[in-house]
Amino acid sequence: MNLLMTISVVGAAAIGEWSEGGLVVVLFSIGTALQALTFDRTRNSIRSLFDLAPEVAMLVHGDQEMRVRAASLTLADIVRIRPGERVPVDGEIVSGMSAFNQSAITGESMPVEKAAGDPVYAGALNGTGVVDVRVTALPQDSTIATIIRLVEEASAAKAPSQQMVDRFAAVYTPIVVALAVVVALGGLIAGDGETWFYRALVLLVIACPCALVISTPVSIVSAIGNATRLGMLVKGGAALEEAGRITTIAFDKTGTLTVGKPVVTGIQTTGGISENELLALAAAVESHSEHPLARAIVARATQLDVAVHDVAEFTAVTSAGAIATIAGRQVGVGNQRLMAQMGIDAAQLAPFESDHTSDIYVAEQGHLLGAIQVADRERESAAGVLHQLRAEGIDRIVMLTGDRAAVAQRIGATIGVDDIRAELLPQDKSNAIAAYQQAGERIMVVGDGINDAPALVLANVGVAMGMGGSDIALDSADMALMRDDLAVLPRVIRLSRRTVAIIRQNITLSLITKILALVLGVFGFVSLWIAVIVDVGTSVIVTLNGMRLSRDRD
Repeated sequence: MNLLMTISVVGAAAIGEWSEGGLVVVLFSIGTALQALTFDRTRNSIRSLFDLAPEVAMLVHGDQEMRVRAASLTLADIVRIRPGERVPVDGEIVSGMSAFNQSAITGESMPVEKAAGDPVYAGALNGTGVVDVRVTALPQDSTIATIIRLVEEASAAKAPSQQMVDRFAAVYTPIVVALAVVVALGGLIAGDGETWFYRALVLLVIACPCALVISTPVSIVSAIGNATRLGMLVKGGAALEEAGRITTIAFDKTGTLTVGKPVVTGIQTTGGISENELLALAAAVESHSEHPLARAIVARATQLDVAVHDVAEFTAVTSAGAIATIAGRQVGVGNQRLMAQMGIDAAQLAPFESDHTSDIYVAEQGHLLGAIQVADRERESAAGVLHQLRAEGIDRIVMLTGDRAAVAQRIGATIGVDDIRAELLPQDKSNAIAAYQQAGERIMVVGDGINDAPALVLANVGVAMGMGGSDIALDSADMALMRDDLAVLPRVIRLSRRTVAIIRQNITLSLITKILALVLGVFGFVSLWIAVIVDVGTSVIVTLNGMRLSRDRD
């Protein structure tokens, strides 16, 4: 662009057209300024995230408080956050409870209640409680910093459409210069050199690929900014464009289609004890364990306000469960292996077994008391999201999981999955993805764990589930959900298709305008300043068209 405009201005000055040459410079500068303002407008929404995290923090040392720069905080420091203050760094609450408005980070519209043990994000606004937070990530590694870095990198990365346009412009520019030389020399030979030299200058201005070059990046940057506001980090224009071509989506089960936190789904007794008493005994033993199934049992007892017994002795049995002494009674809580150690045979356990849940047995000194069924539950929004994805043209929805087939079948049937593949190792998931691709499918993989990373890399588009997912999953993915909300997926796919459509509109408009103006310019129907107005006008139109992608449209 700069080369063609420079030649035009120098040429105009050479033949004494100073006013038109000056007008070319002014109009071209206005067009360039409008384009810069467009990019800044889109990027400012990302840069504003910097202002969310405060620069100072209240560091707590014993009974003393000290105001320090947030950048100086180190891991395991304790900071105090009062009502109305923003969280300075990512951390974990160690005392206190409050509601946090973290909409700028995760997109959640309502404040989230948090207490000891819950994570908080830099930039979240504290509600009404005072909380102490242990620093778990340095300021430069915070969730906000990660979001900013990924979006800036994505904006800088060139999409396939932009790469195509750049390659075209690299060949196009020297051809246009050569064509202008031919026009000027032809006019000189014909005896009307000044007129055709002027037309050659007009040709250079009209042929300037301003609108064509700007058409794709302004669309991509606007769309990436919109996706970020929706709650999806997109790592580049290539991933954004590819998302609109997806025909199959493969979901991991645990933590993706399901909540990822097991809950108690049933309690059965042998008849000599009530369900609440069985739950009280199990919760007493499991209160000393950090296993997810143990936490589910304790949580259920708390939810039902069941009084938990005191434990005198506690012994963990690796891969089996735990045994504890409660009021002089030796109570065991665990799986079949533990029951076998306590002298209970498989025939006694058979009536309580389920293919769809994890069965936790409770026994006392060789006597089976009952069983507690624990299972992960599907996300409430999962079935609705899958329906929306099909409405967006997704042909097949697949579940890939390492869990038992019976459990996978239950979850898959509940939410409406087309194809279920269970008991898979990480390499099995990768093989399944490769098989779909060989069959001609363009596949998106959504997962959150380390075992999903190989499949995320292999997929046409990999999506990491939530910023709380494993680091390797986030690094391997092309996109990352900023919160555990699958509802963003169909909206991003729709945004991707809008992006590709608008890019095509911009490129088509740019080319048609150039061709018409070139024909008119060569035959003397367009002056130099009109050529600039046409060029700048087209650039403004494609810029405004691309900016439409910065607004969400359901």
